[in-house]
Amino acid sequence: MKKLLLSFGLFGALLAGHANAADFIVAEPVPVAPEAPPADDWTGFYLGGHLGWAWDDAEWTFTNDSFWGDDGSGRSLDLDGFIGGGQAGYWHQFQNDFVLGADISASYTDLDGSFADDTVFRGTA
Repeated sequence: MKKLLLSFGLFGALLAGHANAADFIVAEPVPVAPEAPPADDWTGFYLGGHLGWAWDDAEWTFTNDSFWGDDGSGRSLDLDGFIGGGQAGYWHQFQNDFVLGADISASYTDLDGSFADDTVFRGTA
């Protein structure tokens, strides 16, 4: 009987020794999702601009004797030049995320051309 009591006593001591408060596993708090950032606000004035370069090569063939040339003659035209402009406006975003606005824009093109085959149109008039 002494051996049985001694066994239970040792077993109880082992359990008691491992039941310290520092040994308890404490679940870490669940991180709270950050608050969603506010939606974009489109209200305000804006200005903008654009710059570019344009080019084109046009070719055509006349199908009959006309004011512009002999039957079957062909012509080609090379164009290139600056393109630029700007825009300005105002937008207002309402509480229901509806956006209303107005803007104005203008563009300028300076295309210069030359006949690639150095031919001159001849008229019959």
